[in-house]
Amino acid sequence: MCHLIIEISKVFSSPVEYCLTYEVVADQTLWAVCGSNADHIAMDEVSKKASISLDVMPLINGHLPIPLVKISKYFPPSKGFRGHRNQARSEVFSPGEVYNKSKASQVHVIVPSANNEL
Repeated sequence: MCHLIIEISKVFSSPVEYCLTYEVVADQTLWAVCGSNADHIAMDEVSKKASISLDVMPLINGHLPIPLVKISKYFPPSKGFRGHRNQARSEVFSPGEVYNKSKASQVHVIVPSANNEL
């Protein structure tokens, strides 16, 4: 078991405030994501950062690609025109709006054999 730490930083201000939705997409033959693999987060307005820690477990040895994290804008339900409730919605970012510094990164997983003494 190991920790997958997702760090999100907001670089530019936006005229529209929104939360974020993240989703961890992992190859199920390589990784087991323990717990929820998706959630909504609110950015800290002072530091403009958010950090999420998830438990993941590699299922095989070798050089494994780090699970992909998809981020989208999340607009919670709100009161609309004439008191009607608008439904929650997600909206993908435009190309170039999100930079994934760990995209295509790999981790080398070595599981000790059962006959090795510690």
